Amino acid sequence: SDARTEWVALATLRESASPEAVESVDLYVGRYGDATVTVDGRSYRVEIAQVSEAREWLERNADRVARAVSGDLRGPLIDQHEYELVAIEPGEFWMGRPSAGQIDGEERHRVRLTRGFALGTTEVTQSLYESVVGENPSKLVGENRPVENVSWLDAVTFCNGLSEREGLAPAYRISGGSVRWDQDAAGYRLPTEAEWEYAAIGGTSHEYSGSDNPATVAWVGEDWGTGHHDVAGKAANGYRLHDMSGNVWEWVWDWFGPYASGIEVDPIGPKAGVNRVYRGGSWLSLPEYASTAHRDKDGPRSRFIYLGFRLARSLP
Repeated sequence: SDARTEWVALATLRESASPEAVESVDLYVGRYGDATVTVDGRSYRVEIAQVSEAREWLERNADRVARAVSGDLRGPLIDQHEYELVAIEPGEFWMGRPSAGQIDGEERHRVRLTRGFALGTTEVTQSLYESVVGENPSKLVGENRPVENVSWLDAVTFCNGLSEREGLAPAYRISGGSVRWDQDAAGYRLPTEAEWEYAAIGGTSHEYSGSDNPATVAWVGEDWGTGHHDVAGKAANGYRLHDMSGNVWEWVWDWFGPYASGIEVDPIGPKAGVNRVYRGGSWLSLPEYASTAHRDKDGPRSRFIYLGFRLARSLP
């Protein structure tokens, strides 16, 4: 009974494969792995089901466990000329916010990602965008600042342009306002909403991407006169990703809609909709809007001074 109760209590911590999670599961196995019962004066070893689950968890997460013990949850970097991405392993996590403090649309549910992906360590900069498109649409100009004032359609068009320049198969087939995603293409794309949140959490359980203190990881709560900042000006999260909270909001692939109930496997959002999702908050946001769980949305042709994007790629 104690073993079952403790295993349930460890559920949230186990999601991260963090050093604390590793230590806790190790201690759990040590505490209950040699459990015995005494019958008629003789002791018998008992294999508790949850202990078997704990041993399987340690084995299943062997690579992550080794890196967690060393304090390094980061995957290998993928240097694609002017833009750096980090490889992120598949995994399972709680998406959304616990009921306490939950805002409408943030309903907590389980998500399983079965395919690894790569995600940019920063938002797309103005210099990179201009090198592909030939112009800079941003209102607050700076070559290392994130590009903004770009629509969702601008973002997917840029993805294809950069892919073609680097000899990668484009991820999107674009015809006017219609966009189809080839999920097996190696080219640049926008992350799905689930990939974005999984990466923003960064293997931890912080409110913001990399910390419970927004000041250390996010440009938030500033006024119009300040504007956004050069990328990577704040600390990175556990996956080596900067500005997942704050600076500028970031477009993701999904149409906006309610989350599905139960466990979702590799979700990509509704098949159709009116608004596309963006995540992460901006320098103009209140801190709570820069949490890893918060969602917002607008039409795919909308452009704002506080809205940009970062790139993803599918991995084999």
